This record gives sequence, structure tokens and C-alpha cells, in this order.
Amino acid sequence: MRRCLLSASILVASSAAASSTTRQEPQRQQQQQQQQQWQQQQQRRQQQQRQGNISYAGPGGCASCPSCNCLDYYPVPEPIWGPGTGPAVLLLHGGLWYSGSRGELDAVCQALVDSHNVSCATADYSYSQSLGGCCTNATACKETYSEQARQVVTAMAQLSETSGIPLDQIFLGGHSAGGHLALLLALRWQEFAGPMGYGDSSPAGFIGIEGIYNATSWAAYDKTRWTSEFACQTKQAFGFPADDSGAPPGTDSNAYERGSPTSLARSGLRPKGPVLLVHSPQDDWVQASQSAELFPLLKPWHSGTPSPAGPSFGVHMIDNSGECVHGEHPAVLQGRSAVTLAGKNAATHELSQPSAT
Repeated sequence: MRRCLLSASILVASSAAASSTTRQEPQRQQQQQQQQQWQQQQQRRQQQQRQGNISYAGPGGCASCPSCNCLDYYPVPEPIWGPGTGPAVLLLHGGLWYSGSRGELDAVCQALVDSHNVSCATADYSYSQSLGGCCTNATACKETYSEQARQVVTAMAQLSETSGIPLDQIFLGGHSAGGHLALLLALRWQEFAGPMGYGDSSPAGFIGIEGIYNATSWAAYDKTRWTSEFACQTKQAFGFPADDSGAPPGTDSNAYERGSPTSLARSGLRPKGPVLLVHSPQDDWVQASQSAELFPLLKPWHSGTPSPAGPSFGVHMIDNSGECVHGEHPAVLQGRSAVTLAGKNAATHELSQPSAT
């Protein structure tokens, strides 16, 4: 079974100097180990305390939640890679860029903490309509995903400061629109983070869960599947398509392409780290072709870390078979699906550790 969100595979791929060990033990010894892990998990849950309402935009950042600049942090007392290290995961909620809240991801975060002893955080970001997004022909309408992406960079930096975990040991992931923002940053990290002073360090990897990666094909799907129910929300995030009859003068004709990870990957941009894409076979709220189209376009990531063997490249992962997530769009973050998404079957000793060199 795939290890899903916190898989041995994606964590090994995340570090050029990573080393992993595989242990084969007799069944009885394995059962004893599982019992010990369960007991340790219960002890960790008693020790672990969520740090809620952490503003990443200065005083008042949590005042207007859920359309706000606020995060919750679930620390663990004994990080897998040692004190003051990762891995950690920051997850972004969905809601078509105009709704949703970080609380939707609590079950996944708790599963990561309980089952893997991996720190986790969830973040809100400002809704598109509060950033100037609109769907009328007013000349003030503009795309807003760029500002949301900048807010996510700030949230990553705040999580690193709060946790003491280096930014390059934190994975960035998201559900639906949050998955879009995570993959947008995977391909345009330097562009967004560089001017903010974070260009020298990038996330350990990127995770898209039921994400929207092609804004144009999503808008077309919305017409057929949802009878354009979400056309306004899409415009609030991406602006007007250039061929829209209601597009105001001066419409940015490239906003959809620049904001679509699929278009960016097709243009040759390389992700800043390993990518994991997941989509439930039962989910048709967002079309499964979003991840299926993006995945083969992703170039191998380059770690930038020198090694005796030369530059380190890694592979990406996709699961649309139902091993990682199950059910319709909201259900993938709940119940059994939240647990399998976290990768409950992965033994902690399989996770990669930073090299001492």
C-alpha cells in the first residue's frame, strides 16, 4: 500500500542526503513493536497540545477568521529527525478560494501527529472577494490568487519561526483550492518568495489533494458538471478569461495560464521539490483529470544540494486509485480517509532522516 501523505517514498525523495532503512522482522516481534508504537502514540497525544490562533500577519491576523491570516500548530514532543527538526506539514483548506477554513483539516493533522509523530499545521488565508476579486464587469476586478500565494509564503515562514523547524523541512500541501496554491508555489516559489526574503529556502515538498491545477479546464467543467454554479468564484480568483464577453477593459489575458500549475509545468518550469498528487476515484466535484493531466508534465525536481554523485534529482508520486483517499470531495478529509491520507500504515522507522554530513 502506498504510504500517502507522509510516505517513506516522498520523504526519501525530499532530501538529497536522505538515508532510509528497511527492517524485516518476525511476525511476533512486529506485533510487539506495533503495541509499543500504540502506547507511545497515546503518551504523545497526552503531551501534545495544539497551539491555536497564531497570526502570521502581525497583530490582528486572526481577527477576521476564517478569511484571515492565521494558523494552528500541532507540535510533537519528539520529532522524528531529532529536536528542532522536521518533518512538518502545513496544510491549506479548499473552498474555491472564496470560502472554507483550516478546521476542515484537523482530522488529517491529528492523524499525522498520532500515527507518525510528525508536526502539522493548518492555515487560513484571505478570501478572494476580500482581496478585490469580483465577477462583474467592473474595471476594479482582478486576479487574487497571487496575493493568496504570498500569504501562504508568510504562513510557511511563521510556522518555521514558531516551530523552530527549518523551512526546507516543512512540506506544503492543500485540498482543492489549497492544493492549487501549494502546486502554484511548487512551480513559482522563487517568484513569490524571493522578493519576500525567502527565496534561498523552499519547502521540502508539495502535496495536492483533489486540487484544481488547470483553471481553464475547471471553468469548462463547472459549466457542464455544475451548470456554472461556481463561475463567479473562479473569476474572483483568476479574473475574467480574455474571451469572456463581460471582461472589463485591460483584462489580463494570461492570468489563467500563469495561475495554472498545468500550464506552468507545460511551459517547462520545474517544481522546487517532490510532488505528491492524490485524488479519490469517488470524487467528481473536481475532475480527476486535473491531477492526471498535471502529473506527467512535472519535471524531476532538482535538490540543489551537492553530492559526490552530482546533482540530486527525484521523482514525483500520484495516487488516484483510492489507496490514499476515499469518498466525495469533503469526505476525503474525514474519518478513515483522513487516516489513510496521513499514511497510517507507515512505520516511523521507515521515514528518512537527514544525513549527518
